[in-house]
Amino acid sequence: MRIILYCLLFSFLTHCSKDLSNNFSDIELAWLDTANPEELDWSEAKLNEAEQFSKKIGSAAVLVLYDGYIIASWGEIEYKYLVHSIRKSYLSAMYGIHVDLGNIDLNKTLADLNIDYTPNPLTETEKHAKISDLLKARSGIYLPAAAESPQTRDG
Repeated sequence: MRIILYCLLFSFLTHCSKDLSNNFSDIELAWLDTANPEELDWSEAKLNEAEQFSKKIGSAAVLVLYDGYIIASWGEIEYKYLVHSIRKSYLSAMYGIHVDLGNIDLNKTLADLNIDYTPNPLTETEKHAKISDLLKARSGIYLPAAAESPQTRDG
């Protein structure tokens, strides 16, 4: 099931533009070792199923990473894709796994979890935002991004 989730996550790449001038080199991926999926309890048959499914839905590239290893890859993984608005989809997919396992309660608030922000503490109203609100980008909390452009901030 997890591999299907990853395929769905990356299926959006079909409609993303590819920047051919910014391709990854083998050196950039060299920090990752390739592993035999079966040795890490991954099913080769299920990975083949996932590959066929990803091709059927038109995915441009899939890279399956697990515990620091490349388990499988197909498509044009060497290219950087121009992608917009991925944050919510990616975070929802990653959180979804833990919600499904019962590790995360989406109805908990930041106050329930004793989460605050420094150097500018959250207001009492902001602390009542639920995890589900944060994932939907509907929390009412605005924090500047680390690499935010003036156009994004003022846009």
